[in-house]
Amino acid sequence: MQTFNTLRKLVSAASLVRDAAFETKTLEFLALKSLTFYLDTEDSEVIIRRWAQTKISARVRLQVGFGWHLQSEQDEAGVYVVAKRRPVVGSFSRAEFDITLPDTVHVVLKLTNSVMLLEDVTGTFQIPAPALQATRVEPSLKALPASARPAKKKAAQ
Repeated sequence: MQTFNTLRKLVSAASLVRDAAFETKTLEFLALKSLTFYLDTEDSEVIIRRWAQTKISARVRLQVGFGWHLQSEQDEAGVYVVAKRRPVVGSFSRAEFDITLPDTVHVVLKLTNSVMLLEDVTGTFQIPAPALQATRVEPSLKALPASARPAKKKAAQ
């Protein structure tokens, strides 16, 4: 029984350390009219939910909070939230964003190496393929069969 109690205390202490490593912030913005919510983050889990209230609520959990730079602002066009990891210190950090917003709000997400979950959302979603590095490819006429090669122009005499 003593081993069980020791194990329980150890698990409890580990849980406290884990919870202390997370910094939680709640961001709230009024959304009385149609606007855009923009989130730019990396190595994060993002949950988007809709609700009937006229405010945007973002609950942000930052693992190793001092390893992140979190900036937010609102203007007449929208709400902007940017969360970037700091060099070195933030390289092992992750973040969780639990965002709840009205149906009238347009959502733009710029995610890098992140997980996205949409709840109670209706709409058409387009996720483009990752941008490939632009490379100019020069066609080789030698690779084409003779019948497919363009006719050579005769030099003017």
